[in-house]
Amino acid sequence: MTNERKVYTDISAEWASGNRSAIVTWKTIRTDMSTYHQIQLESPTPLTELVDQAEDTTTYFATRSGPSVSFTVAHDQDSRGGFAKGALAPSLPVTSAPISNPFPVFAIAVDLGNITQTAQSTGSVANRAPYFIVQYDSTENADAFLLDSDDARQRAVALDTQILGDTSNISSAYFKLVSIAARQTLGATELTVANGTDGNWNTSDVMMFMKDIGSSGYVPDTRCYHKNAQVIWKVE
Repeated sequence: MTNERKVYTDISAEWASGNRSAIVTWKTIRTDMSTYHQIQLESPTPLTELVDQAEDTTTYFATRSGPSVSFTVAHDQDSRGGFAKGALAPSLPVTSAPISNPFPVFAIAVDLGNITQTAQSTGSVANRAPYFIVQYDSTENADAFLLDSDDARQRAVALDTQILGDTSNISSAYFKLVSIAARQTLGATELTVANGTDGNWNTSDVMMFMKDIGSSGYVPDTRCYHKNAQVIWKVE
């Protein structure tokens, strides 16, 4: 079975300012290497924020150039609706407009062509296990955990000492928050190993997973990974 695949993405002029009545200007550039929209306020205000948005930024929305890449600057409903019907809407005949009512959006689309075959999902759960099982069986891991408890406590104290040193210039309350957050981050991760086709653990197939312990309870999205990565990099 052959399936045609096209993908679409856009950003609105709302990226440019917290003032939805402000005027933005833009241009779209296409080179051999890249295709990008460049958007900025017509009258930027240096070193100023409005509704937590900087009022002096330039936004670049880009992708690699290629024969299958197309783009447009159109009103949101026209751009998205046009793509849904099979073709991007024509670009606006202007290069400046208010941020809203209607909303100009800066779109990029890519034609991925025909896909004739993809990997089939079985809907089953991958047979993975906590990585410690590579070294310890059920009895040994209990012994190792208990025998390491004193050293583990010392590592925890060392981590708190490091966090205290990094946060003490802000406040003692901030230290407590960061200390708790570090434990939540590490506690939400699971380092796993795959079971190989030969029945042994495949130590070349190691993955770390993280659970969203905040709202959904499922695997977190990219934003959550990015925020928690700061803690993991610090600890490591």
